[in-house]
Amino acid sequence: MPKEPHKDRDKVIEEIDLRRQASFENPNDLKDEKQRDESPRQFIYTDKQRALIASELRTDGGVDAETIDTIEMIVRLTAESLQCRAECQISPEQEKKFRNLRKPIAQILGILEHPEFGHLEEYVPHMREELHLLGAMVDSDQRQGRGRPPDPCNVHLKNLVTRLATLWTEHRGRPKRWYRDDVGHDSGPFHRFLRACTKPADIRVSDHVIRTVIENGARRRR
Repeated sequence: MPKEPHKDRDKVIEEIDLRRQASFENPNDLKDEKQRDESPRQFIYTDKQRALIASELRTDGGVDAETIDTIEMIVRLTAESLQCRAECQISPEQEKKFRNLRKPIAQILGILEHPEFGHLEEYVPHMREELHLLGAMVDSDQRQGRGRPPDPCNVHLKNLVTRLATLWTEHRGRPKRWYRDDVGHDSGPFHRFLRACTKPADIRVSDHVIRTVIENGARRRR
């Protein structure tokens, strides 16, 4: 009796979904900040941290759980990428392969746009968001003219701030710079929101990176 391909496909998708769900869960199911694993690969927002992010994103705290889940996923992916950079020496050959991912990522996203593949979103949550994030990292890592490629860590941080700035814009409008002479660095609502999102993963973003993202966004809107 011939095999039915769609049954094999559904089985594979189910297995992938189970593995991904397991990777997103806190192994000890501990919500207390002192008890949870502090590794960027395992970090998960506590209820208190989720509430703080929601209050910074909207003054009335009216942010749905899915938005906070998306922020957590974006920050987690960035933390994992930064940790991987710190732990692994990437050869020039592998860097070149990474920069060549533009085309296959675009092809996969193109497939996901077709209604026939809508079931993948259900079985593999956040796939589209992760691919867009990866695609943005690949685009930002391209050489500019004959110069050296941009610093990989700054690339990851700029993409992180860009994704969070997009969410901020949806709720609070375009982010702005607020330089404070009394403290000697940038501040303001958007900066507080970024700190609330990134501090649990021990990610530090410089004023320069934040300023660059804000100014680039302003130039694109002119």
